[in-house]
Amino acid sequence: MGFGKIWAVLFCLILIAGLFFLHGGVADLQEKADAWKDAAQKAEDALKEWKTSFSAAAVPTQTTPEETPVENEAEPEPVNAEPDFFCVLRLCNGKIGIFTDEGYAIRFLKTDARTLPPADVAALEEGIPVRSRAELLERMEDFGE
Repeated sequence: MGFGKIWAVLFCLILIAGLFFLHGGVADLQEKADAWKDAAQKAEDALKEWKTSFSAAAVPTQTTPEETPVENEAEPEPVNAEPDFFCVLRLCNGKIGIFTDEGYAIRFLKTDARTLPPADVAALEEGIPVRSRAELLERMEDFGE
């Protein structure tokens, strides 16, 4: 076998090995791309759910229940209480933020805290608990959102 033929065979072997390696790398990249697409779709679905949760149409109108005398009852449960809903309004870098009870930011309002009365600023620094979507929408309107 001549010197040129050895180089040609060696080149072909390296080319074939490179193609196999590249194919494996491309397949790995495709798996990662699919995983990123799935994660992006989940995030988009969660965002749509949050948007519908905070839309005005999603909040039922509040009605005042009739007063009925009740004996030996502790405190009545608030009308608009939602057991699965809780967030806190508080200041963060001069903006009003809506945070989960774990401390994760959900959204920041456009209102600048410097334009608020000192009593509102003090309450926001402490944190204002919100226990229903209706109350959240009301608070957002109060702060000019």
